Amino acid sequence: MNTGDFKAYLTYNATPVVRARALTECKHTGYILKIDGKELDCKHELKRELREDLLKIGATIDEYKMVKYRGKVNMFGVSVKTQVLNFSGLDAIRIRICEKTESEMKESVSKIRDGFRSYGYKPTVCMWSKNGKL
Repeated sequence: MNTGDFKAYLTYNATPVVRARALTECKHTGYILKIDGKELDCKHELKRELREDLLKIGATIDEYKMVKYRGKVNMFGVSVKTQVLNFSGLDAIRIRICEKTESEMKESVSKIRDGFRSYGYKPTVCMWSKNGKL
């Protein structure tokens, strides 16, 4: 991703259409570890060696399926960084664009804005230069 002097932030309500365009859904396995009457919710992969060691000390391991979201890095042909705001409910999605010149930034903003406009969505837009808000 370009780390230029001009940045723009487009914020959209996290509707199903916006989530589908801005985020990648990844299915993972989570684990609930029970040791000595205590429970631990583990959202990371358990290596085989760790799993064997836990079972040796009397732990029980329950698996469950979960969904994680990862932001896309290219949207409508523009290099972006995507951030989910308010993780509990996925209330908003912020898209950050960084460009070297103001004209490149405005062109990238209009590409993304037009792409989402075709679905009927309008963003809140903030544009910044290294000197402050534009």
